[in-house]
Amino acid sequence: MRLPKTVICVTGTNGKTTTTSIIKFLIEKLGISVDEVITVGDSRNDTEMIEFSPNSIAMGNAIDELKAKAAHIGCTNNEHIAKYILENFT
Repeated sequence: MRLPKTVICVTGTNGKTTTTSIIKFLIEKLGISVDEVITVGDSRNDTEMIEFSPNSIAMGNAIDELKAKAAHIGCTNNEHIAKYILENFT
């Protein structure tokens, strides 16, 4: 997978939406494919987003349930996920 030209970070919601619904909205508005999206998560509330993206990364310190669903297991939150993505997805 090549890195996308556009990088957007969704880190939380207002309680009325989910990170997945925001990502779906942005995919539609930007005219990109879900294949161009990389999602990163570490806890139970990230499950829907991780399941949605074929390019999902569970942080190394993520809960086991999320690691089992993610396409990739990344570094821990003590390391740099951006560096991990650049090293592994370019």
